[in-house]
Amino acid sequence: MEEENKHYSLLEVLQSVQRMFERYWSKPLWVKVELAKINYYPHSGHAYPLLVEKKEGKTVAETRSTVWVSTFKRIKTKFEAVTKKEFSDGIELLLLVEVKFTASHGLALNIIDVDPNYTLGTMERERLETLKKLKEIGLFDKNRQVELPILPKRVAVISVETSKGFHDFVDTINTNKKGYTIEYELFPALLQGDKAVESIRRQLDEVRSRRNEFDVLVIIRGGGGEVGLNCYDDFSLASAVAQFPLPIITGIGHATNLTVVEMVSHVNMITPTALANFILSKFEDFENRIEKAEDRLIQFSDKIIRDKINILQSMVNVFETDVKLLLQKEYYAIDKLETSLKYQGKELIHRSEKGLNDTLSSLRFIPGEIVGKQTLLIEGLEGRLRKSLVNNLSNTERELTLLESKTRLLDPANVLSRGYSISRFNGKVENISKLKVGDIMETETFEFTYKSKIESLNKK
Repeated sequence: MEEENKHYSLLEVLQSVQRMFERYWSKPLWVKVELAKINYYPHSGHAYPLLVEKKEGKTVAETRSTVWVSTFKRIKTKFEAVTKKEFSDGIELLLLVEVKFTASHGLALNIIDVDPNYTLGTMERERLETLKKLKEIGLFDKNRQVELPILPKRVAVISVETSKGFHDFVDTINTNKKGYTIEYELFPALLQGDKAVESIRRQLDEVRSRRNEFDVLVIIRGGGGEVGLNCYDDFSLASAVAQFPLPIITGIGHATNLTVVEMVSHVNMITPTALANFILSKFEDFENRIEKAEDRLIQFSDKIIRDKINILQSMVNVFETDVKLLLQKEYYAIDKLETSLKYQGKELIHRSEKGLNDTLSSLRFIPGEIVGKQTLLIEGLEGRLRKSLVNNLSNTERELTLLESKTRLLDPANVLSRGYSISRFNGKVENISKLKVGDIMETETFEFTYKSKIESLNKK
């Protein structure tokens, strides 16, 4: 009866359980867990993480744990150095723990080490799975297919206003030596940690709603370490970047393997400063193209002008030669005609005189009737001679008039009146090829004669 009423105190029971744990759970063991909440206390440096195990989204096991300040600093530094991921809530861990049970505090796991390679493998699997899904649904290259404007003048910026990366970007843009003006607007967002994905996506939606106001979108992190970049491997964020209607340029600022967001963006630059210089280079490239086109246009224009001057000078020379030849030909024809007329006149007069003499000689024997006939004959001959002379002179006058008209057309003044000009150096056209910088060139048009000082010569 006494044994039926025998009882144990709570302390006795719990101490018994404690002894059992000390006997059977004395060695540390590796445990796979999810860090539900880190419960870090800055004033002491200790942390009391809540560890859970989940299956199909449901918690099937849960326990509290302890990690002392010196151990916490060591495993946090070790974990972040290997994984480049922040030691924070929601990550899967492989922990080396001691199973402890005390009567006063109950069951707890004392964390003494962490295997970051386990988490690194989990992260890499998630990263590769994100890449695989993006490629399978055809989104991996989608943003690179969006055309990048020749001059990305209006820039939307997703960053943190206080970050060094954002200020590096702004300083590079605002102090560029060429004086290019680029408009930018900041859309502030968290760029690392658990809430970064949601924050960046919210600002992506905001920029998308105002996409007609911008040419490109840049995502600038910079200024921080390489810890906390795992959010840029998130599938939902990477797919939002890949499908964005504007070209996205990333400047997240790290030197390790590219994140998925960087891989699907239109252009990735290693730092915000390099990103700013990339945008400025677009303006410089365009300016260089304009300058080259301007030089080609000037050279082409100069060549056309020189060619036209040469053609005009050749035409003037040809006109002068043709006019001289035509005048010589006409003068020769006039001299020949004049000589012919003189000869014909003399010959005709000679024949007439001979006829008259013969007639006078025969008057003694020919009656007055014959004298009358001879008189009529002489008058007829005289009339024909006069008519012949008049016709010849009239034809010659017409030819001279025609020659004068042709000569007027070839007159340099008339050539100038049709819009041409004549340039001379030291009074001569042929000296144009001897021009040097600083020489004075005289140019004659139909209405004016002006002088030009040569400031530059571009020889083809």
